Amino acid sequence: MDNLCCGWQTGAGPTAIVPPIPQAAVLPRRNQGISRENARLEEWLKDIAPSPELRKWFCHKDESFAQFSRLYRAELATDAVKQAAVRRLLEMAKAGNLTLVYGAKSDTVNQAVVLREYLLERAGEA
Repeated sequence: MDNLCCGWQTGAGPTAIVPPIPQAAVLPRRNQGISRENARLEEWLKDIAPSPELRKWFCHKDESFAQFSRLYRAELATDAVKQAAVRRLLEMAKAGNLTLVYGAKSDTVNQAVVLREYLLERAGEA
């Protein structure tokens, strides 16, 4: 599934998204200062975001990323609401290009990276 990517890290803080996004884009996080109108996203799947407790614990620390990845993947695998959102993302990816938008400073240590890997694994199971 080469059409699934993470991108549009802005470095300008959580209120900025680089327009225009040239494909179906999804923001897999809770609202942190971005309005849906300003984001210009196809969907905003807040339910697939890590739990607030996990997100706060992680705090985008490099040294916590491996444990965060395990815990977030466990949430994705066991939470019924997150599973429905996973199915929706897989449908979108099958239909065309899909970008998981994130606002983290790191392009390798963020929830979109974990979610992308999880989706690719799930797509391989189908």
